[in-house]
Amino acid sequence: MIRVINDIDELDSLRDCWEALFEENVNCTPFQSFDYNRISWKRLQKDNSTLFIIVYSYKQEKMPCAIFPFCIDSYHCLRFINEEHSDFQTALITKSAQTNLAMYEEIYDYIKKQSEIDRICLDHLRHDDYLLHYFKQVSIYARLYGTESYSYLPIVANQTDSNFIDSLHHLTAKERNRLKNIEKKAEGLSFKVISIDDYDYPESEVLDLVQKMIRSGIRSETYFTTDLLAFIKDLYLAGVLKIGLIYHGAELGSASFFYQNDKGLSIQWIIIYSDKIYNLQAKLRIINSIYENGGGIFNLGRGTYKYKIQHFRPVIQYLFQNRFHIIRVQMPVIASRHGQVAPGNLRMLVHQLYKLMAALPDKLQVRIISPVVLCRKAYQIVCSSHSSRFGVQ
Repeated sequence: MIRVINDIDELDSLRDCWEALFEENVNCTPFQSFDYNRISWKRLQKDNSTLFIIVYSYKQEKMPCAIFPFCIDSYHCLRFINEEHSDFQTALITKSAQTNLAMYEEIYDYIKKQSEIDRICLDHLRHDDYLLHYFKQVSIYARLYGTESYSYLPIVANQTDSNFIDSLHHLTAKERNRLKNIEKKAEGLSFKVISIDDYDYPESEVLDLVQKMIRSGIRSETYFTTDLLAFIKDLYLAGVLKIGLIYHGAELGSASFFYQNDKGLSIQWIIIYSDKIYNLQAKLRIINSIYENGGGIFNLGRGTYKYKIQHFRPVIQYLFQNRFHIIRVQMPVIASRHGQVAPGNLRMLVHQLYKLMAALPDKLQVRIISPVVLCRKAYQIVCSSHSSRFGVQ
């Protein structure tokens, strides 16, 4: 059974079910939490986009077994909510339903019936995501692209290592010594992790730091919009994020916004700093914090930048895009001297046109013309030429 959430009031009624699914699903990250998605829609909803959250449940059960946090953008594309700022995206699905192909087929058939949706674009899917592998099977037009990546570091705490840097056994002695030299430069710096449980949001300090970052040219003013800054603040107040603060004396040098759960996972998200040296220092401080708390996984987030590889040599995994177009072209019947026949040659033409357009980058498709519109126009042109000879019924 499928239910679609289209407004914020309906979304609020789903909180308990959403949070239960979030706790059960090991593939979920903070970007799938209820508060993250609700605050995203409240603060960063784009013009002409509509909420389209799909809730799926078996007929015999009241509790949903899957929630797909979707929206429809101005290009008639079904996407995840706030894909721009979300490092990892997926649906919330119970373990028993993750491999249920019939569920994905039923959802896809439902989506096809929605005239306002022409495409499905599922971005930032991890390589082990069930949604990546099973949802792809519902359409022959699905295309996978591996255009981005993320990285992580396993942090193992044991008594044989003298400190957290020595615990990074995958690094050579020379690489560990380089990190130790960087850490020595932290003398005079103090670090603390804060959360809403103990500290109010340090708004004035964060805003001062943002202005320093803009003035130094590290980030542009257009990046730190009023809505984004309000979004970050709301996530902290909701308990979704913690902040790692580094001070040089009484002056704040960096604020690292990250997620940390009780299962040993830490994900660094956005970091604001006055000097690039604080970027590395913040990561070292968080690694040390994980080490002192018994170890875990430090996820460095989306984007395998050179400095991450150069200093930490983390494990790198690809992120995938699962994209396909919904074809709803009605096939005409052409009358020939041998009777009414299906125009197989036209079907082949449209199929080739679709393949050509699907091979283009997504942004280019949007700027030129969607494959759906192109196919329809091709049918109209070719069929009109046939109708003058045979007559189209």
